[in-house]
Amino acid sequence: MDDIIGRLESALSSPWGLVVILAVCIVDGFFPVVPSETLVISGGVFAANGDLPLTGVMAVALVGAITGDHISYVIGRHVGRPFVDRMCTRKRVAALRDRAQAALFKHGGPALIVMRFVPGGRTLTTALSGVLHFPLRRFTPYVVAGGVLWALQASLLGYFAGQLIHDNYLLAVTAGIAASLVLAVSIEFARHRFLARRRRGREADAPETA
Repeated sequence: MDDIIGRLESALSSPWGLVVILAVCIVDGFFPVVPSETLVISGGVFAANGDLPLTGVMAVALVGAITGDHISYVIGRHVGRPFVDRMCTRKRVAALRDRAQAALFKHGGPALIVMRFVPGGRTLTTALSGVLHFPLRRFTPYVVAGGVLWALQASLLGYFAGQLIHDNYLLAVTAGIAASLVLAVSIEFARHRFLARRRRGREADAPETA
């Protein structure tokens, strides 16, 4: 663990620090094993100590997030869609695809923003948008909006954690990650409550069947 932290500190404090954050944010868009949020929070901690410019951390996190999301979309559209179409020779699978596509076209925009903050949700939603041919002209604005909020949130959490905890890099990053997890859980809880309330409203408005 100490070796990983040491390598991370060396990478971010080097002249290539912003490039490292950019690259990781791009790759995380279609290969979510790479922890981009942790790195952006770490970049915010380094910015608090004067080792990186905060605006630079925000900018590369945003550009990397948007680029990675579009790569995920393209992979879904050109790799995932042919596979789904082959599966859709079965009527049940085709019906499931059509329902998913209708739901995405109706609610997909806000979902792209919300799922940006849910662990694992970002890649699933962007790839699915490509698979189901969600229009790129609608996809891009929501991805940009989500990317702006995410880049600001992650970098500022790291920055404020670094301001509060000056002498312990690991503790500051841990505090930033914990705050980010709390925010993600809160968003997911609010999303489920909203969907449940809307579902109950539809059921109450539906005419009773004899």
